[in-house]
Amino acid sequence: MPLPQDYAPTPAPRSPFRALLLALQFQLQASLAASLDLDPSSVYLTVDDPGEVPLAVGERDVVVRVLGEVPDAAAVDGGGRAVNLRTRRVQVWCRSRVLLDQAGQAAALLTDQTLGHLAFEDATADALELFLATDTDDPTGETGNALGLPLRVGPLSDPRRLSKDREWVASGWEIAVTYLRALDQSRQ
Repeated sequence: MPLPQDYAPTPAPRSPFRALLLALQFQLQASLAASLDLDPSSVYLTVDDPGEVPLAVGERDVVVRVLGEVPDAAAVDGGGRAVNLRTRRVQVWCRSRVLLDQAGQAAALLTDQTLGHLAFEDATADALELFLATDTDDPTGETGNALGLPLRVGPLSDPRRLSKDREWVASGWEIAVTYLRALDQSRQ
């Protein structure tokens, strides 16, 4: 079948990070909905400090905060091409509340098997550590090309009560997302 006269191929995305970020949000939504019955709308993408993001209607949410980008070590030249690897930092915060403890204690808040914050951290860590975004999903079960390298998940912060609502506790990771910057080759 001939192509229409006004056909133009869809250009490659200028920011592979945008596709990675949306895939990460979907992975967190799908994984946490399956393991903890978390409402998928409780995974937020933001540029705001997690303490400034409004609290969820439910008992827990995940805040994904986008931070800056740095170039990896000097570009690698090979075969007439340069590899422009970039690493963008992203914070992933688990926020939860469980109102089953006596005043001044946090046993249920931390250790409850289904509602506890530590179980929430474990499920979120599973979603992050097992994540590799690809550009397509084949109906046969084959995945497409990786959009970036596997995430490098940093250390987990201490669980802390939120200052604006002491019923809530939050902890998070800073992760590194490494990808190839898509440059506009038409300008060379």
